[in-house]
This record gives sequence, structure tokens and C-alpha cells, in this order.
Amino acid sequence: MTSQNQDSQQLLTATLQGLQGDVTTLAPQANELIEQWNKVLGEGYDTRDDVADELYQLKRALAEGKAPQIASSLHTLCKLTRRAADTADDDTAAQLRQLAETLDDASARIAQSR
Repeated sequence: MTSQNQDSQQLLTATLQGLQGDVTTLAPQANELIEQWNKVLGEGYDTRDDVADELYQLKRALAEGKAPQIASSLHTLCKLTRRAADTADDDTAAQLRQLAETLDDASARIAQSR
């Protein structure tokens, strides 16, 4: 496994762990995770403008503390992640599907907490 793949796997694991906890306390870590994802998406991967754009929207919503927009962005990222899983190798696809489920769960939890 290349260093870049290891970094991506570690980032995926960190993201999953963060989203599986109390998402209302994730905000301090969220900016760092978003910046790391933007870096990964721009290095050696097919950059998905829609993912990068949605990450930017999520970052803005987090900074403004707007729960409805945060939930919406997480749901959109869930759908985009599912789409990415369809074209990924088997190991990565399984993790991306898990990430998509976790994003969807986090979105629902935030939407219900308003």
C-alpha cells in the first residue's frame, strides 16, 4: 500500500470514528478533517468538484452553526460517497459505503436534534 493510500485509509478511519460519536461535538475537529479531505481529493485522485464544493458548504455551515445546512450537507455527502463507492475497488468501496451510512446517520441525528 502506498503512503498516499495509507494516509487516505487513516483519514477515512478518523472520519468514521468522528461521525460515529456525538456529532454535535465534532465541530472543532471538522475543519481539520475537511481540510485533509480537500487535500486528498486534490492529490492523485479524480478530483470531484461536487464533493469539494459540498465540503466547502459544510465548512461554512459548521462555522455559522446552522444545523439544517449541516444536516443537508452531510446528506449530500452521503449520496456523493455512495456514488464514489460504485467505482472504487472492493476494499475501498466497503469503507466508502460504511462512510456513506455514517454520514447519513449523522445527518439524521442532527436533523432530529433541531
